[in-house]
Amino acid sequence: SVGATRRAARLADAVFFGPQVAWADVGRLVRVYRETRGTEGPGTPGRALASRSLIVGASKEAARAAAQAYLERTFAMYRGWQMQEPTMVPLQLGFEASLDDWTINGTPAQCLEAIARGHAMGLDGIGLSIYSLPRGVAERIEYLHMIAEQIVRPAAALGA
Repeated sequence: SVGATRRAARLADAVFFGPQVAWADVGRLVRVYRETRGTEGPGTPGRALASRSLIVGASKEAARAAAQAYLERTFAMYRGWQMQEPTMVPLQLGFEASLDDWTINGTPAQCLEAIARGHAMGLDGIGLSIYSLPRGVAERIEYLHMIAEQIVRPAAALGA
């Protein structure tokens, strides 16, 4: 929420936004955090971080298909635990919104572009929760290597 973000700016050197928050809200809350740090906080920029759902595939459609069941379970868990509070920005808890609105998804190149956009909106770091892990051990290892080589390493080189 805006209130929690302002409070974090006054009390802490960093703010961390959860994975179900839309990119547009993350960008707005980063601005709120930085502005509040400048006017009511210590005057230093602090750090703005976000957790993002990473969904990688040969295409956006393939990525979504690979993550469909995991997304459904996640949405059900958040709704069941009543994670959406009245003062919070809207959480993404269904398929009404495009995955582009709140996740990092698609091909490795598309995922890298999304990370770069997050960095451009003021994020100092992004934590990744992988929603599309293959089931087999060998496939998972290969998948994690692909993420490291084609997404994480290039993102680090960009400063993202």
